[in-house]
Amino acid sequence: MGKRAEYLSQADECQQMAERSNAPDIKERWLSLAAKWLAFAEQASGNGVTEFEAMLRNKGTGQQRTEAYN
Repeated sequence: MGKRAEYLSQADECQQMAERSNAPDIKERWLSLAAKWLAFAEQASGNGVTEFEAMLRNKGTGQQRTEAYN
Protein backbone atom coordinates (compact mmCIF):
# COMPACT_ATOMS: atom_id res chain seq x y z
CA MET A 1 0.00 0.00 0.00
CA GLY A 2 1.39 3.37 -1.00
CA LYS A 3 1.53 6.35 1.34
CA ARG A 4 -1.46 8.04 -0.32
CA ALA A 5 -3.61 4.92 0.08
CA GLU A 6 -2.45 4.53 3.68
CA TYR A 7 -3.38 8.13 4.48
CA LEU A 8 -6.79 7.76 2.82
CA SER A 9 -7.39 4.58 4.78
CA GLN A 10 -6.57 6.37 8.03
CA ALA A 11 -8.89 9.25 7.08
CA ASP A 12 -11.68 6.77 6.32
CA GLU A 13 -11.20 5.07 9.69
CA CYS A 14 -11.40 8.43 11.47
CA GLN A 15 -14.56 9.27 9.52
CA GLN A 16 -16.13 5.97 10.57
CA MET A 17 -15.25 6.62 14.21
CA ALA A 18 -16.84 10.08 13.97
CA GLU A 19 -20.02 8.55 12.56
CA ARG A 20 -20.19 6.15 15.53
CA SER A 21 -19.67 8.85 18.14
CA ASN A 22 -22.63 10.33 19.98
CA ALA A 23 -20.60 13.03 21.71
CA PRO A 24 -20.20 16.18 19.58
CA ASP A 25 -16.74 17.00 20.97
CA ILE A 26 -15.43 13.51 20.26
CA LYS A 27 -17.00 13.52 16.78
CA GLU A 28 -15.28 16.86 16.12
CA ARG A 29 -11.92 15.42 17.18
CA TRP A 30 -12.30 12.42 14.87
CA LEU A 31 -13.25 14.70 11.97
CA SER A 32 -10.25 16.89 12.72
CA LEU A 33 -7.98 13.85 12.56
CA ALA A 34 -9.62 12.79 9.30
CA ALA A 35 -8.91 16.23 7.84
CA LYS A 36 -5.26 15.94 8.85
CA TRP A 37 -4.94 12.55 7.17
CA LEU A 38 -6.57 14.03 4.06
CA ALA A 39 -4.00 16.82 4.07
CA PHE A 40 -1.23 14.21 4.18
CA ALA A 41 -2.87 12.38 1.28
CA GLU A 42 -3.13 15.60 -0.69
CA GLN A 43 0.54 16.33 -0.11
CA ALA A 44 1.44 12.80 -1.18
CA SER A 45 -0.46 12.92 -4.45
CA GLY A 46 -2.09 16.26 -5.01
CA ASN A 47 -5.53 14.68 -5.41
CA GLY A 48 -6.18 12.60 -2.28
CA VAL A 49 -9.04 14.76 -1.07
CA THR A 50 -10.98 14.29 -4.29
CA GLU A 51 -10.50 10.51 -4.18
CA PHE A 52 -11.57 10.33 -0.54
CA GLU A 53 -14.69 12.40 -1.19
CA ALA A 54 -15.61 10.09 -4.06
CA MET A 55 -15.15 7.11 -1.76
CA LEU A 56 -17.46 8.72 0.82
CA ARG A 57 -20.13 9.36 -1.80
CA ASN A 58 -19.89 5.75 -2.96
CA LYS A 59 -20.35 4.55 0.61
CA GLY A 60 -23.50 6.64 0.90
CA THR A 61 -22.44 8.49 4.04
CA GLY A 62 -23.79 11.80 2.79
CA GLN A 63 -20.65 13.52 4.04
CA GLN A 64 -20.37 16.99 2.62
CA ARG A 65 -17.14 18.62 1.54
CA THR A 66 -15.57 20.32 4.54
CA GLU A 67 -15.10 24.08 4.62
CA ALA A 68 -11.35 23.57 5.00
CA TYR A 69 -11.18 22.12 1.48
CA ASN A 70 -13.65 24.42 -0.33
